[in-house]
Amino acid sequence: MNDTRRALILQDGVAQKPNVGLAHFLTVATTSKLIDILNDRFGTDFKPADQLFFDSIMEDAVSNSSIRQAAMANSEENFSYVFLKALEGLFVDRMEQNEEITAKYLNEREFRDAVGRNLLKQVYEQIRKEKDETAAV
Repeated sequence: MNDTRRALILQDGVAQKPNVGLAHFLTVATTSKLIDILNDRFGTDFKPADQLFFDSIMEDAVSNSSIRQAAMANSEENFSYVFLKALEGLFVDRMEQNEEITAKYLNEREFRDAVGRNLLKQVYEQIRKEKDETAAV
């Protein structure tokens, strides 16, 4: 299965074509892509169940009012300062779900940077998309 098909399947749990330009869509790392990146880069052996942990972190971030406000009021670059600081707290809050990933995130800077960069883009774009959809209504 190629990365594009996987990304389509992960979007809302069903295969669907995104409403954004193809170039934009292909630059967004999906959570499954993040698992692949981490496994390749760090020699980890994360499974689809581990993907659910990252999905949970992302959902927590998207629903966090402080993170939402920062995403709506800032460029992605400026948002990164708020998000990356808050991300550690989101991992700690969910530590019981997956101690292995949380420990790796807290203890390995390169791993933390890879996860942070990927989730940053996903969370920022999800919040901005929701804002645009709300404004259009």
